[in-house]
Amino acid sequence: MRIICLLLLFQFVACFYSFGQDDVNGSSSSDAMLTDEVGSKIMVNPETATDFFNRAVFKMHRNVIDGAIADLTKALEVKPLHLEALFLRGRLFERTHQSEKAFIDFSEAIKIKADYAEAYYERGKVAFRLERFERALGDFSQTLLFEPELAAAYNDRGSTFRKMGMKEQALDDFTSAIKLDPSMPVFYHNRGITYHELKQDEKALTDFDMALEILPDYAKAYVSRGLLRFELKNYQGALVDFTSCLQTNPDYPIAYLNRGLVYFQMKQYNLAMKDVEKAIAIDAYYAKAYLARGMIKEMMMDAEGACNDWRLAEELGAYEAADYITEACR
Repeated sequence: MRIICLLLLFQFVACFYSFGQDDVNGSSSSDAMLTDEVGSKIMVNPETATDFFNRAVFKMHRNVIDGAIADLTKALEVKPLHLEALFLRGRLFERTHQSEKAFIDFSEAIKIKADYAEAYYERGKVAFRLERFERALGDFSQTLLFEPELAAAYNDRGSTFRKMGMKEQALDDFTSAIKLDPSMPVFYHNRGITYHELKQDEKALTDFDMALEILPDYAKAYVSRGLLRFELKNYQGALVDFTSCLQTNPDYPIAYLNRGLVYFQMKQYNLAMKDVEKAIAIDAYYAKAYLARGMIKEMMMDAEGACNDWRLAEELGAYEAADYITEACR
C-alpha cells in the first residue's frame, strides 16, 4: 500500500561545514599573456624549483590554475621534497575537484613534516569528501593536537562525527567551535541540525535563529528552520522562512520545492504547483521535485500526468516513486 510521507521529500541541508574554499576555476589564459605582463626571467625561463614555485603562485593569483599545477609539478621534478609545492598543489587539486590527487599530495607533505597541522587539516577535508570518515576523523583530531584553538577543525570534526552517527560527540565539537569563534553562523547551523536530530527542537530553533542573526541571507539556515517549523506544524512560519530564503536566493530550488510542499500540506494546490514547477525550471534533473509534482497532479485529478512525473522521478533517482507507481499507475 502506498503511503504518502511528505517529510520524505523534505531534506535538512547536509551540514554546511567550513570546508568551503574560494571558487577557483581553471583558466584558458596563456602563459604568453603572463610573460608579456611580467617580462621577467622567472616567467620566461624558470630554472630552479623556487622559480617554478614562484611562477605557479603568480599564475594561481591570476586564476590560471592548470598552469599553476603544471609549474608545481615541474618544481617537484626538480626538488621532490619541496614541501610548499606539495601542499599548494594539493590545495589546487582540492579546489579543482581532483580529490584523490589532493589526498596523495597532502599525505606526501605529512611524510616530510610530521607535525604539519595544515596538511592534516586539508587531508581531513578531502577524506570527508571522499567519505573516508575514519580517516577524516583522525586527521581533524591530529590537527587539533597541533592547533587546539582552530575553531574550523572542531566544526569539521563535528560534521564528521555527525556523518558517522555520533551525534553527542558532534554536538560537543560544534559547541567548542562556537566558544572559540562565536561569529561564525555555520557553527550554529550545524549544531542546530544536530540538536534537531537529538530531538532537542527548541535548542535547534535557537541556533538557527542565531545563525540568521549573524548572517541574514543564510539560505541553508532559512531552509533548515523552515523544515523544522514544518515538522512542528508551524506552516505559516515555514512559509515565512522559505519565502525569506527566496528573497535573497531566488534561484534556490530546494526552497521552492519545500515551500510548494507546505502549500500542498495546506491544500493550496495551485500555489504548490507553481513553486514545484519553478524548482524544476531551475534544476531540470531534480528528482524529488517531479515526485512532488506527481503528488500535486494526483490531488488535482490528473492521474496520467501524476504517473508520468513519478516515472520520471524514479528514472532520475527518486526510487520511492516506485510505491506511487505500483499503487496508482497501470
